[in-house]
Formats: sequence, structure tokens, C-alpha cells
Amino acid sequence: MMQTTKNTTATKAASTRSWLVFILTLGMIIFVFRYCIGIIIISGNSMAPTLKDGQILLANYIAFTLERGDIVIYEDHGMPIIKRVIGLPRETVGIKNGQVIINGIPLHEEYTNGLPRDLEPVTIPDDSCFLVGDNRIPGASRDSRDPSVGPIEAKRIKGEALFSIYPFKLIK
Repeated sequence: MMQTTKNTTATKAASTRSWLVFILTLGMIIFVFRYCIGIIIISGNSMAPTLKDGQILLANYIAFTLERGDIVIYEDHGMPIIKRVIGLPRETVGIKNGQVIINGIPLHEEYTNGLPRDLEPVTIPDDSCFLVGDNRIPGASRDSRDPSVGPIEAKRIKGEALFSIYPFKLIK
């Protein structure tokens, strides 16, 4: 009888440990996918030709610095929005004859589609970035060029796209 009680106690302890390990592992997975990395599904064509509708991206939410050319994710009304950083804090961004001008210097871009409308120069606030979709055909991307959107505060930028999971492709 004593042996059965010891076996039952040992079995209960092992079962409890298994459940604790399972719950801790599940908690770590949820934490990592909520705060460290993210999986984003592209919806729409505002980033074409670089990113296409239905493409699946892996994003870094922890260690990233905002640099010109980065593809970033920010949240707008609870929805993840994917755009490219073309203007940094305290820079002046304008568009003339389809050419993006940063501080008076034309920006060389090989990743765009279409010609955007002209934009009078805008100075980006200290805490913001100018984000634009790669599809520059008028009306294809609602981004910082739209006065109702404007420059995006850096604190709203959640992360940087690392690579495409499906189809697999490095983004930079």
C-alpha cells in the first residue's frame, strides 16, 4: 500500500511539472510572437512591386533602427500598415516631376512602380518619419504624402520587415 501512495504522488508531481513546462513554453511563444517578432500578411498592392498581395512577412519588433529604405510596420486603428521609410526626422521631403527630393537632393529609388503626383516640400518633425508605399501610382497607396496621414510618429512604428516567408525572399 505504501508503494502505491509513493507512485501516485510521484506521478502527480511529474504531471504537474509537465503542465507547468507546457504553460511556461506556451507563454514564452505567445510573448515572442506578440512583442519580439510578428507575422504579417500583405493585403493590397500599395507596396508593389516589392511586396505583393497575399505575401507573408516576418517582422522584427525589438531591435531595429529607422533608416531610409527600410520597410516598416506601423499600426493605424489597430491594423498593421506596411510602408517604406523615405524621410527621416528634420529632413525636407518633396516630389517634383515624379522624383522624390530629400533636402534638395534627388532620391535614387529602384523599387517603385508608377510616377507620383508632385508634393510641395514638407519638413518632417523631430519625432517622425515620412513613410510611402512603393506603388506610386496616384491613389494606389495612402501614406505620408496624404495630408490626412502626414509624417508618422516614430513611436507608432512597431517593427521592421525582415524577409518574406512566402514566397521566401529577402526584402532588403
